[in-house]
Amino acid sequence: MDRSEACRELAVGIVKYIINHYSDINEDIISYLMPVLVQRLGGQEIVEKSEEVRLSLISLLQLLVQKYSSKLAPHLNDLINILTMTIVDPYPKIKQESCLCASALAKALPQNFFMQSESLVKPILQNFSHQHSRIRMTAILSIGDVVCHGNNKSVDPVMGPLGERMFDQVPGVRQAIAQVVAAWLMKLPDRYSYFHRLLPLILTSLCDEMPDLAAEAWELWQNIGEQYLLENEKDLKDTMDFLTQPPSHYPPEVQRPNLGCRTLVQRNAGKIIPALANELGDWQVDVRLKASQLLCQLVLNAETHLTHHLEKLLVAMYRAVQDDDARVVENVEKAAKYLAHFVPPNVTLSLVLPAMEDGVTHGHLKVLGGILWGSEKSALVGELEGVANFLQRHDVCWQQSVSEMQAHMSYVVY
Repeated sequence: MDRSEACRELAVGIVKYIINHYSDINEDIISYLMPVLVQRLGGQEIVEKSEEVRLSLISLLQLLVQKYSSKLAPHLNDLINILTMTIVDPYPKIKQESCLCASALAKALPQNFFMQSESLVKPILQNFSHQHSRIRMTAILSIGDVVCHGNNKSVDPVMGPLGERMFDQVPGVRQAIAQVVAAWLMKLPDRYSYFHRLLPLILTSLCDEMPDLAAEAWELWQNIGEQYLLENEKDLKDTMDFLTQPPSHYPPEVQRPNLGCRTLVQRNAGKIIPALANELGDWQVDVRLKASQLLCQLVLNAETHLTHHLEKLLVAMYRAVQDDDARVVENVEKAAKYLAHFVPPNVTLSLVLPAMEDGVTHGHLKVLGGILWGSEKSALVGELEGVANFLQRHDVCWQQSVSEMQAHMSYVVY
């Protein structure tokens, strides 16, 4: 409480030295330190005016969590009160160290922490948009630990801000998201209730513009699938025994996800597709781009199970493939080709051709072209006459000018 900042900082340093170097200092010291820490850091207003001293006090708090983790339960309420204030401290370094302390506390007292964890969620989320990328990264990793070891209901308010950071320009921030989402998909106690919310983030990470991050996301995704396979081994035993060989007709130069990954997506595709269809038509191009990337990964993981959701997906693809952004168009065309590798052409064409009855658009023909390109040739031969007859119908081919029809036909000739 000394008026001199130097004395206060020195006092904190002495206490830290004693705790670090004297093994006979037991947990009784906590009872002496906590009232001071609460008074200096845990009030509604900042009592300790010195940023350096506040940082030293947070460092002391981290040391207490590290050394006396099992003895801190009676003081958990005070610890939470302190962290809710210091996480939003104006000083960036204090924000960062406080987030790290919150992570350590969540891991140290998971059973007790559960009841208090929600108090930390809102303060940590405030740092998701901080101007310093290191603060954003630390906050994301911290929220991962706080939610995983705390009340899993906090996933709901976190998903929106977490998804927004997928557009972060700093690769390390996107990497932190992939790591947190992967950890939740494997360790979150209530993860089965949130698979459909979490899968789009990890699947989109597979398409990250940074090759190293995409490769790391792939490894994380494979680990997730392997764990899911082990957890559901009894349900999937017949499938595991039957599917010993990869399909003969598979997209070239594409590595196939393991059975656990595919099953996980297949069982949640119905919950993912409605939101995906909406985002493919979003007004923001970045959102549409991420959605088109997700579309490709969804097709590659869901494979034949997309048949049940094909009509809704195709409607979104007709629209998205006419996007002004060439990257979105490329991804949707790629998804159409992938789709044709898994769904027989007679099934897809039975939906695509009737959709063109009311008017042929660039979107219809681009998707049709992708399906024709990706279909297995032996299965496609019997369908080509029907496609040709439809396209030469008077009410179809005379709807546009000659130049428009020539442009349209260039999409389906391969």
